Amino acid sequence: MIDDLSTLIQARYPLIFLKTWEEARACGAVRDAAARERLPFLTWSLTEGLRADGRSDGVYDTAKPAGVLAHILKAQLEAVYLLKDFHAHLEDPAHLRMVREIAMLPREGRPVLVLCGPDGQVPNALEKDAIQYDFAPPAREELLKLVQQCARDVQNRCRAVQVTLTRPELDQLVSHLEVMTFG
Repeated sequence: MIDDLSTLIQARYPLIFLKTWEEARACGAVRDAAARERLPFLTWSLTEGLRADGRSDGVYDTAKPAGVLAHILKAQLEAVYLLKDFHAHLEDPAHLRMVREIAMLPREGRPVLVLCGPDGQVPNALEKDAIQYDFAPPAREELLKLVQQCARDVQNRCRAVQVTLTRPELDQLVSHLEVMTFG
């Protein structure tokens, strides 16, 4: 998953439409992919505006969609911007035009916009510059590794706690996790 996102970022796709209900997990995967490419990672939401990763304060005047897009255009920072639930704002012709202008910036040094949310259709006007990526739930192997890591973490933190699962119990736990979302 991170490898796929890292490849898309490295290829400098200007627009990645990331379709998922699991926003927190997707945000972590995009953050990790940006870090792998040694690019700054920023997030935007309508309620918080634009924020650099790990910062609690937002960038001034970026809470509205036009404000964040104007900032990205002006800054022309080679970075990965995760825009949460931005799809609906693309119905505004001004927002659509600004996104197209970001996508038309020179490839070297161009920002990558990752539009993340449960609705992920790429508008016709952006098809040339965008790629659709469906963020799949974790694979069984990932869940198995996660459960095993959690068990090790609990035992390392609390020496008095012993975590033992038989293989059928472990398989049943992973099967239950497979039907859950991780958002």
